[in-house]
Amino acid sequence: MKYYSKLEFSKLDDDAKQEYYEALRAEKNEAITPDKMEEIASAYEAIAGYYNASEFARDLKNDAVKQRAANEKMRKEKRRKGILIIVGVLAAAVLIASITIIASILNTKDERYREAVELYENERYDEAKQIFETLGDYEKSKLYLMAIEGFLNSVTFNGEVVKEGDEITIGSYDQDGIEGTEKLKWYILSLDADAGRALVISKDIIEYSSYGAAEWENSEIRQWLNAEFFETAFSPAERAKIIKNLYSEHRGENEDDIIYEVADNVSLLSLEEYEKYMGTGSAMGSAVWSEKLETEFALSGRGVWLMRTVNEDGSIASVNSSGGISESGVSAEENCGVRPIMWITLDDKS
Repeated sequence: MKYYSKLEFSKLDDDAKQEYYEALRAEKNEAITPDKMEEIASAYEAIAGYYNASEFARDLKNDAVKQRAANEKMRKEKRRKGILIIVGVLAAAVLIASITIIASILNTKDERYREAVELYENERYDEAKQIFETLGDYEKSKLYLMAIEGFLNSVTFNGEVVKEGDEITIGSYDQDGIEGTEKLKWYILSLDADAGRALVISKDIIEYSSYGAAEWENSEIRQWLNAEFFETAFSPAERAKIIKNLYSEHRGENEDDIIYEVADNVSLLSLEEYEKYMGTGSAMGSAVWSEKLETEFALSGRGVWLMRTVNEDGSIASVNSSGGISESGVSAEENCGVRPIMWITLDDKS
């Protein structure tokens, strides 16, 4: 099966993307060797952000490491038994004392190695690292140390390792039109590991509304996002993870000519942020309507969604159904799709 690069996959139409995704899932279910698991994981990483591709890639990598560890454990057990047999045969020889010492050293090192592998499999990385560091070049100690460094230096949200393009969940909102709410899914647009925060955008179009004013700071959609939506879509614990960020825009290349500067919990993407975090052709730019909106407003497929930028002609900038910037914006009174953005706090590493 041919695996697509990120660029090749972005050029496929929706049906081809879905077909390729299903083919990968079939290969994933049949993968039994660590090499094959890692090969398919790399293919999933190339389409990160598409459905559960990121989650599948992470699971396959973990399974590959565990499979190798299991194979290694079995091989070492056989080797250990072989050494014991040799020691038993040589026990009657004149050099029994020195052989016993050597066997003891080997067994001790092997036991330490197996102990470290078990700690690694149980995600007790700090303890495993301490043992592997004492084993030097023994077996695959250095490979395990490299993997541990990767885990310890990674960033997490709600206990899961995350990276740009991954999908996370936080908050809940009515998305199917049936009584109750469903978990809100978000794409990670940007990670600031040093500051411990991430910029996220809703995966789907969750509302259908107008801008409601000629400028962002006084718009009805901004008021709704930071009042009703913020208060109802997130629990108190979740709201505590949302960072009140300073959002602003300036005219042209002059960064000192500020149009507005507001501190909000939730916002919409600006043209500048779109170019910085998405760019033309990004798979995250194209979004579908929620089931609720499809039912209430007879919408279907992928939709146009609002940005917070006001164009020079007074229209509101928007992203078209293909994920690119619309050549002509929409009027402030025209209903359009809504995809909120917000900065969230990542898990504390301490």
